[in-house]
Amino acid sequence: MASGTAGTSLPSSPLAPPDRSNLAERERFIERQLRKTRSQLRGVELTSRFMLLGAAALAYFLAVAVVDHWLVPGGLSIWGRLACLAVFLLAAAGYATRQLAPVLLHRVNPVYAAHTIERSKPSLKNSLVNFLLLRSHRAGVPDVVYQAVEEQAAANLTRTPIDHAVDRSGVIHMGYVLVALLSLFALYYVFSPKSPLETVARVVLPWADINPPTRVSIHEVRPGSDAVFRGEPVTISAEVRRLGSDEPATLIYSTADRQIAERPVRMYLPKDSIRHEVVLPEEDSAAASLAAGGMQQDIEYRIEAGDAVSPTYKLSVIQAPNIVVERVEYAYPKYTGEPPRSVAGAGDLRALDGTVVTIHALANQPIRTAYVEFDGDGRSRKPMTTNGQDARVSFPLTLKADRSGPAHSSYAIRFVNEHGKENLEPIRHKIEVFPDRAPEIAFSQPANSEIEVPLDGSAALAVEARDLDYGLSQVRISANVRNQPLFERTPLHTADEKGRQGRFTATEQFRPARLKVGQEPLREGDVVEYWAEATDNRTPDANV
Repeated sequence: MASGTAGTSLPSSPLAPPDRSNLAERERFIERQLRKTRSQLRGVELTSRFMLLGAAALAYFLAVAVVDHWLVPGGLSIWGRLACLAVFLLAAAGYATRQLAPVLLHRVNPVYAAHTIERSKPSLKNSLVNFLLLRSHRAGVPDVVYQAVEEQAAANLTRTPIDHAVDRSGVIHMGYVLVALLSLFALYYVFSPKSPLETVARVVLPWADINPPTRVSIHEVRPGSDAVFRGEPVTISAEVRRLGSDEPATLIYSTADRQIAERPVRMYLPKDSIRHEVVLPEEDSAAASLAAGGMQQDIEYRIEAGDAVSPTYKLSVIQAPNIVVERVEYAYPKYTGEPPRSVAGAGDLRALDGTVVTIHALANQPIRTAYVEFDGDGRSRKPMTTNGQDARVSFPLTLKADRSGPAHSSYAIRFVNEHGKENLEPIRHKIEVFPDRAPEIAFSQPANSEIEVPLDGSAALAVEARDLDYGLSQVRISANVRNQPLFERTPLHTADEKGRQGRFTATEQFRPARLKVGQEPLREGDVVEYWAEATDNRTPDANV
């Protein structure tokens, strides 16, 4: 832009008509420079005034912190904090109205911007201001004069660094003041045992329950306000900072019936711990109303350490979650023919392998979730169906793969109540599973396991079989000779699910002359191996 304006010169003759294009270009150039200067003036002024507001706020809150920490015992009351907030808001509103709003709402006068530029470079000799004054009375100014003044103003502006025209020393000085106050605030925050930020929060939010800043601070009080189980002890702990080695941390508590009121109990700091703690109830006669059998009633408590006092918390004593087995229903395998059975008040399980048990449990509180935990290892569990205080679950009783014992030897019912509390020590019940025993079978004839039979003779093969549990489904007599099948007889085969009850006997006549191996008859010297098998009615995998 500067190069386009520097070549502009006065017309060769004062009577020559003005160049309208040059006139318009010079005027646009002057306007751009003035707008830029006005924008800088406004930005510098706003920055300076906002910095002044920030510095004043820092100084004010630092002063309030000193009063809150050291001059008012126990810190500012809610009314004192409200008064401090009102003073700050009124002062800030007044400052914003008188100092910030005019700069934000009004434009910088172009003549003032021109004076600013000319002050930065006295060689301009009021050429820019004169141009603006002539422009405001344009109708009475000859074109030749107006053009000459405009040309001179534009030519001078091309040689003037506008970016350095606005004085920023005030902003720099105010920045020094702001940095100094920030440093002072930070030093106070680092080296003072009481935090100024807590005072700022107390003043900005006077209605909030924020304790006065203290030298000692109490953090993470556990369990805070919570529900605890009746009859069980509770450990109350807190992290206490900046407490002297010879200063105690004390728990102050009162029972709901006020038999114990404002009773102090000293807290202890375990080795290698940063948390002071104490266990309630105490083990002394003075706290008998609280300690009989553990926590028995609600209490309110707070912690005092040095000059710090925690908020007051409440422990509500509730009935410990408990759940019991109401009844167990047994659904035996169908092949046994046994009807379903229900046993009330007994949680231990004892039944045949494959029996499906349904456990009905009743809790003393509404149930959110419940599950059966097997073997107490936390790995095997089965969710329960819940409805209010009732819970139900079904599962089969099974044996291990090697049938050496039950797949699970015990179970317990765990549940979580509506408050998220779990029954901590559930009753563990035993599980016994006995197998369906294999049937028995034996040859009653011949008397000896090895006999000789003439080729044209015969021998009676008599068997006796029985199932000790339920019933037989099949009895089979088989024989081999020369590693080849000789015969297979099935004196018993029933499709009845109940099978054959009681003892079963059958006799098969062994006549060598009538038997063949393939197409060849038996011959003298052949050794025949024979055996019998009994199969019971167990499903789906029968015992043989």
